[in-house]
Amino acid sequence: MKITLIALVVLALGMTGSTVYLWNDGQDAEKKIENLELKVETMGGALDKAESLKAQEVERVKLSYDSLMQNLRKEIDQGQVNIKMVESKLSVSIVEKVLFPSGKASISKEGEQVLA
Repeated sequence: MKITLIALVVLALGMTGSTVYLWNDGQDAEKKIENLELKVETMGGALDKAESLKAQEVERVKLSYDSLMQNLRKEIDQGQVNIKMVESKLSVSIVEKVLFPSGKASISKEGEQVLA
């Protein structure tokens, strides 16, 4: 009987310790989940801001492209200038004969106007 009582006490103490241990693990897991949820929320906000900034930059480049196209329409139609928009970058190519007369190292008047 004494052995049975001792066994029950040891078993009860052992279960209590396990319960406390499991309960602490649950609290730790809840804290980790809360921290992860906060990180996800923070990253989501940063992603939204980055996407907004990218959209603004793309719009700015598009406006620059439209302005260049309008200002250089004559030169573009004559094949002297080529404007390309690749992703969020503009590339302006000017035919060398527009900038420099044949055999010369100085910029022509027409080239100065195109550059202006």
